[in-house]
Amino acid sequence: MQWTIGDKVKHVSIPDWGVGEVITVADHHNVEVRFRTGGLRTTKADRLVRLTEAELAELLPKTRRSTSRPRRAHTPIATFKAAFVAMFPEGFRDQKYLKQERDYKVKASELLQEQLAPKALSALVKKGDYAEVCKRARRLVSATNLVFKNEAMDLKDGLQSPANQELFATALLSQLYGQGPFEARMEGFMNALSNIDAAKWTIATYFSFLAFPEEHLFIKPTPTKRIADACLIELNYRPELNWLTYATSLRLAAELMDQLADLQPRDMIDIQSFMWKVGRGSNNKGPGGVPWPVVV
Repeated sequence: MQWTIGDKVKHVSIPDWGVGEVITVADHHNVEVRFRTGGLRTTKADRLVRLTEAELAELLPKTRRSTSRPRRAHTPIATFKAAFVAMFPEGFRDQKYLKQERDYKVKASELLQEQLAPKALSALVKKGDYAEVCKRARRLVSATNLVFKNEAMDLKDGLQSPANQELFATALLSQLYGQGPFEARMEGFMNALSNIDAAKWTIATYFSFLAFPEEHLFIKPTPTKRIADACLIELNYRPELNWLTYATSLRLAAELMDQLADLQPRDMIDIQSFMWKVGRGSNNKGPGGVPWPVVV
């Protein structure tokens, strides 16, 4: 089959790579494709099949809510903001906030700069000490309570074999300090996590969040989805790791920076902390303990 740039395809042997778009056509035998979860790949032309419109509609992220089941009524961002100020009257400078939410994350960020700084991580990967990279990465995960214990255990189990350690270490180096667009580097890290059975949003976003808290967001799905609803932003959320959901989360973070400007958020640590404190809810309750309204 002849391929042209822009064709939407899937890989016949590795469907988990998701929807792909043909980027370049080297010759009749080799095609470069950017897959939604598989990242940028060069593959044999005969291993691809063109997607029909019906298949595209099924595979691409949904941009509308399903109307087949009840959903929560819209809660404006002002409600979440008021709940945050009720907890922390001095906002992001409140001493209680600093103690509960910010200080330990800043400390973890500083620990990453010691343990997985560019030169240190590059040197470990270059000499093939992948086990040490994984050891340091797991130590960083244990330094906070951001990653749920069962998800941290998935990472631990996934890093048992030397092959998986190499895959993780090289992908982590690329994600944090590699060349080229961050999208491709992030997709490569997501793909590595999928291959070691540790494909969780918390793990996928944890290290870039600590390495570059001015730029990158740590994602816990439930509060992130609730705050996106409050800001009227379609998150395009899927539990499977994908670039679209992450890119939209960054847009959400930028919107929150504007919405919370009077509270003077410093970075993504403050933004993530805000989302967690007011967006997580408990026992079906939202900000201030008020039950989440449900409408049909």
